[in-house]
Amino acid sequence: MEHNICIPKFSIIIPVYNTEKYLDEAVQSVLNQTESNYEILLVDDGSTDNSGVICDKWVLYDERIKAFHQENKGQLAAREYGLKKASGEYIIFLDSDDMLDCDALSVIDDAFSTYNADCVIYGYRKLEDGVIISGSADKEKVVLNDVNALYNKILSDSAYNSMCRKAFRRELIYRADNYDFYHLRHGEDLVQSLIILYKCKTVVFLSRVLYIYRIISTSISHNMKISDFTSFFDARSVVYHLLKQYDRINDKTIKYYMHQSMKQFIEIIVLVLDGKNTHKEIVEQLRRMRLLSWFNTLISTDLDYNALKKKERIIIWLFINNHMNALLYLFMCWKIIRHH
Repeated sequence: MEHNICIPKFSIIIPVYNTEKYLDEAVQSVLNQTESNYEILLVDDGSTDNSGVICDKWVLYDERIKAFHQENKGQLAAREYGLKKASGEYIIFLDSDDMLDCDALSVIDDAFSTYNADCVIYGYRKLEDGVIISGSADKEKVVLNDVNALYNKILSDSAYNSMCRKAFRRELIYRADNYDFYHLRHGEDLVQSLIILYKCKTVVFLSRVLYIYRIISTSISHNMKISDFTSFFDARSVVYHLLKQYDRINDKTIKYYMHQSMKQFIEIIVLVLDGKNTHKEIVEQLRRMRLLSWFNTLISTDLDYNALKKKERIIIWLFINNHMNALLYLFMCWKIIRHH
């Protein structure tokens, strides 16, 4: 199939790792777009299944598709490799087991043009076993020009973290090199997002749902283990230090971020308490969490504990004071009460 296009308007970067079952649907969702001026960059990140072969097959089908292969370095590294090869005016990231709505590029292009935007953020819906189960999108269109207002909105809801919900002008990110963050395996999207968004003058939040996120029990983001939460803490720590070094980010924004981080930390404590491990194992996990440097950073800042809910204050007080057995017994009592 031939298309006489010199410089593409969009570069859709698709990092690929062991998604042979869904990769064709991801690529086809781009080929089905009502906007045809784009290129697709498939970056095979060391797949051990047939994903790499499928990438090469698509190159033969449409000249707008390019395939690249590298050893496994993680999603962030694969995206950055794609960025270096991209030539489009706008950048969109698509996971290789997800899909775009057929009007996505057209709607995003209109938002860029209408508001002279640097970034467009759009809604998504989740698909599990062929059924739409949930989603997230702004109730109405929002245009932000202030970086602190932007950061507070992004940090208010983890649903905004994903790079796949954002389209950027390529000039803002094509020279980015996040090598220092390649070690992050969870939470890297928020780090990458904040680095790029800091450079944006105008960001548009759309009410349209344009991204389809497939829930797969074996996917990295869905199949989390308790031990993986330390990676989230590493990412939160990286974000904290980024906020501290950015001169246009005020103290109020940093304080808000730390408040949200404490609430997230408490949520993870609850996940550990509600786990299937033995009493002894749960207490040991909690004690290890208490020794993490990120937790020490959290409690060393000026947090307003009164802003937490009553149960949250109780949980974190017991945790800080190392009363792990009491915390576990109290949590079990709460569960019994809730079920009666």
